[in-house]
Amino acid sequence: MKKIYYLMLAMLISLSVASCTDDTVYEMETDQMAKQEETPFAKDATFLLKKDFATALAKVLSESMEVRGLIKEEALKKINYDFDVVYLLIKDKKLNNGKTLEGLLSEHLDINRLALIEQKLPTLTVFVPSLPEESFSAGSWDTSTEIPAVAISTFAMNDVPIVNSCGNDSIIPSHLIPKYPIVVVKENERIVTSTFTRSSDLQANSHLTIPVNKSGVQLQFINDSFNNLENKITTRTGTITLATPSPEIPQDMQKVFDAYDKYQNTDGWQRDYVYYDISPTNDRGVIKNEYKEFLCSFKMLGSSPRSAYDKISKPSDDDPRPYKGRPIPDRTDPDRRSWNWTDGEFEFEMKINVGTTHPNGSEQIVYFGAQPYELFLTRDVNSERDYVDWVVDSCLTYRLSVPLFTWDLEHYSPIIKITMSEIDNPTVVESVVETISEFAGNFELSGGVPNKIGMKFGASAKRTERLSYRQTTTYGNDNLGELYINFGDPILLGNEMVDLGSSYMRGGRVQHNYDYQPPYNSTYYTYWYKIEISPKKMY
Repeated sequence: MKKIYYLMLAMLISLSVASCTDDTVYEMETDQMAKQEETPFAKDATFLLKKDFATALAKVLSESMEVRGLIKEEALKKINYDFDVVYLLIKDKKLNNGKTLEGLLSEHLDINRLALIEQKLPTLTVFVPSLPEESFSAGSWDTSTEIPAVAISTFAMNDVPIVNSCGNDSIIPSHLIPKYPIVVVKENERIVTSTFTRSSDLQANSHLTIPVNKSGVQLQFINDSFNNLENKITTRTGTITLATPSPEIPQDMQKVFDAYDKYQNTDGWQRDYVYYDISPTNDRGVIKNEYKEFLCSFKMLGSSPRSAYDKISKPSDDDPRPYKGRPIPDRTDPDRRSWNWTDGEFEFEMKINVGTTHPNGSEQIVYFGAQPYELFLTRDVNSERDYVDWVVDSCLTYRLSVPLFTWDLEHYSPIIKITMSEIDNPTVVESVVETISEFAGNFELSGGVPNKIGMKFGASAKRTERLSYRQTTTYGNDNLGELYINFGDPILLGNEMVDLGSSYMRGGRVQHNYDYQPPYNSTYYTYWYKIEISPKKMY
């Protein structure tokens, strides 16, 4: 009841300022909400705008089968590899009756209010979730008969406000997943306006750009790994592949295993052999540019599986509740894919900072997406007619193969810093940073090619250089912490593939999930996450 009161309060605020100009309305709304300290929506200044849009959309969806078909059609395109429909990209599409979605919405929402929503929320998105027991999804949506309610995604609370076709409000508690048609109004994490700038990513790559829409707003993908405008509908882009469990040594890592053998009983750096062919019996080598560092795995950590989930989802003020129920060990079960139903995939940003003499700067940023069921094992504790009750059981290791950079010690410092965060409508600020970095000094030209001489830093002293470079700081994301990796750290801790799979009972028999992987260095972790890094050969 308290949460419903918050919604009623929000509506009263909206009514009390209805006679003002649009910008004044917005300022008064947010100011009054901020003064209501007990109101969780005070943390989300855009909530009232999203609620007004959701209320109008719910009515349009109930009235127009063609609009329902339009939302379904656009969601299935998965332009950012999720079932997201960006409102600005479809609002002007002509329907058979000659009207547009914007026109239909304006029949239930003041046109000036709608214009304000477009201005303040340019990436406003309608997301179509996949719900348990095949009850609803973009693919199964029967637009001729199924009229969805509209949920509102807000970072102010875990529980989910919804509006039905009659404009009535209610709340879905965070531990419940609906089993009836529903779509979600949210802001987009993978598509941003052109005012969002990265050190080089967006400005240097015109192919990341979405054409200007009729509102004159330029939208862009935060990174090409989320660009699916060509409708190559897959679970991952070409730059991110998933590791396949196998007891055989991967072909792209054979040299890494050889490096372990060569230095198994000798003090030295495994990466020296991978990148330079340097070993106890060979003290000279040229950089092998066909090798790169790769992010091989990612796992959430925390004081509990639920705390890890809460860290990268919506804020939670409640402790996890104890549940009883039978664990479901098979994480490929379709229902495992629906429990983070308001937002689809998580998006992660990995920043790599390294001292470098290269002119393109010392910061590299890579992105990857992950389905909730790829990061967490959940179980159902109750299933009713309209809802499924669920709990987070454990954190899972997510196998990846994300290329990073070739670690050339002549141009890169021997220590890199990695900062990981989960993307939540970020704001990015650039700054110029000056630092003094150390570089290996044991290089000399031979036949016009730089050769590394000797293991480690050889007999030569390390050289130092003062560098100036641009660095980005991202606000609004869930910061998961930073860690450091040294070129001289062991890559592998053994020379055989290991099985990290688990056993469980099913049908009265013991089953086993095989999960073969190289014995990576396991020391790269913060309070919130753990990663595994290794060089691999590029093919």
